[in-house]
Amino acid sequence: MDPSKDLDVNLDDFNKLVQNLSNVDKKFDDEDLSVILLNSLPDHFKDEFDNFCKDKGIERHRSVRFTPQQNGVAERMNKTIMNKVRCLLISSGVPKGFWGEAVATAVYLISRCPSSAIQSKTPKKTVEREIS
Repeated sequence: MDPSKDLDVNLDDFNKLVQNLSNVDKKFDDEDLSVILLNSLPDHFKDEFDNFCKDKGIERHRSVRFTPQQNGVAERMNKTIMNKVRCLLISSGVPKGFWGEAVATAVYLISRCPSSAIQSKTPKKTVEREIS
């Protein structure tokens, strides 16, 4: 959720998050979603989200601000993305001002490359299969 957006846009983002969590709960009936780790939420979402987690039996953990070591997997992916961005910008000769487009391209490429972590499937196909 982006604090620079209007409240109704953030509320829509929050509702999508809750809906996606509900879908995850329905999709994996044999395995329970028991813990979720999130950064702090805006005050107007905290109670509603805490109630949602309590109703679903999900334990909510809050990460401490400015401690990226608490989420090593995400930090490693950020490093992978930024390495790919640097390669794209240097090899293409595109000015650094296009880093946003390079990030989008890097994420696009990573999501379509097979990963050994998911039995040599692509992340995009894995997510599409789990959602449908």
